[in-house]
Amino acid sequence: METTPVEIDGVASEYIRQGAGQPLILVHGTASDALTWEKHVETLSSSFDVIAPSLRYFGSAPWPDNGSEFGTTRHATDLLKLIDLLEVKEVICAGWSYGGNVALHAGLLKPDAFSSLFLYEPAAASLLKDKVNREKATADRADMFARTAQRLKTEKPEAVVETFLDDAAGRTGAFKSMPTYVQKRCIENASMLNLLLTMVPADLSLDDFAIPTTIACGKDTRDFYRITTEGLEQQCESITARWIPEADHLWPAIDLQGFCGELSDFAQAYR
Repeated sequence: METTPVEIDGVASEYIRQGAGQPLILVHGTASDALTWEKHVETLSSSFDVIAPSLRYFGSAPWPDNGSEFGTTRHATDLLKLIDLLEVKEVICAGWSYGGNVALHAGLLKPDAFSSLFLYEPAAASLLKDKVNREKATADRADMFARTAQRLKTEKPEAVVETFLDDAAGRTGAFKSMPTYVQKRCIENASMLNLLLTMVPADLSLDDFAIPTTIACGKDTRDFYRITTEGLEQQCESITARWIPEADHLWPAIDLQGFCGELSDFAQAYR
């Protein structure tokens, strides 16, 4: 599948698109890009106009700077500008991991751009109001990143990405259980790991958030994602949790049909 080049705020980017019908945007996560969704796009395009962008500092486009603008503010703004450029309306947006954070941020910036959001394990513990749960989730996030942060001091990011994704899933061998084309995308996008580990979360609040949203979470996932999902559902009436049996953080790549089925069922309700 070929990517389509696009310029957003003078910066080169890219996306893939296939299908017809209601727009469905897929936002990738860490160490990833548009082509991580290649097989998902092929599956979902029979029912939707599927669009999968590569966020800034991801994909094949050169970085416009040293990564100084990396964060959900920039990525959410770019996503909204792509939506305007493509002139799509009533968008259903699905985000995985960091991509879930981007989708949430975009929804807060421009709620009327989206009909609904489907998020798989967003890394959004900073949005939790409950101090105890926020601290528990943040502590597990620190444990999750510890080996990656240490190895990045002496090794190149592409040599560390397997450690990062194994620890995100909470099990050895998780990275290698993904399809080889997804592994390749992760390795080729590993250079952004340093940006992720030093990123300061945006100061956001869900107090006025009203977009119908499902946060799906694997029953076998680690505490960081579980606590975040439970907490966000409890504090925001527009958010509903969906628990996926025998799934961890890499479920969207490992079980393509299962993920696409869950997303399709969700999207059908908001057509």
